[in-house]
Amino acid sequence: MLGAGQYRAFEIAGDSMLPTPSGSVVVCHKVDGWDDIRNNEAYIVVTNREGIVYKRVVKSNRYQSKVTLVSDNPQYDPYPVNMDEVLEIWQADAVIQKMGQQHRMSVNHLAGMVSQLQEQVSMLQKTNEELIPVTGRKNAPRSQGNLSRCCLPCKRDVFAVAASALR
Repeated sequence: MLGAGQYRAFEIAGDSMLPTPSGSVVVCHKVDGWDDIRNNEAYIVVTNREGIVYKRVVKSNRYQSKVTLVSDNPQYDPYPVNMDEVLEIWQADAVIQKMGQQHRMSVNHLAGMVSQLQEQVSMLQKTNEELIPVTGRKNAPRSQGNLSRCCLPCKRDVFAVAASALR
């Protein structure tokens, strides 16, 4: 359980920390200083510029004056914050969510995920073609058509998972 200390509960909104669903309540204890911040742990960070956010905090190896705030949802980019902008930091100890509350992905979110996967497959195809050595034999790099056929079952699996998440 929770030990002695100063605690506060924050209700979070949005999808940047999925799979923690919007509407969850995060119970936190107050962090007093830089040395008490544990790398890549979840925190409520209160800043002048951003207000109150729930993110993972990554310390800078070079500067004690900077941290990077990282979402669990890869759709959101990490961003730097100067420690002089930080008013309070609260380390997450527990997450409370309503019974039966589970995250249901929107169609737009799923479409974004599928689009990202397609971009990654395309990048891998290009990388693969660059890495295959061209020899004197008739071993030419795989064509995009062959690789696409190879990945067709994977794409079906992605769409099957996406469809089941919408049910």
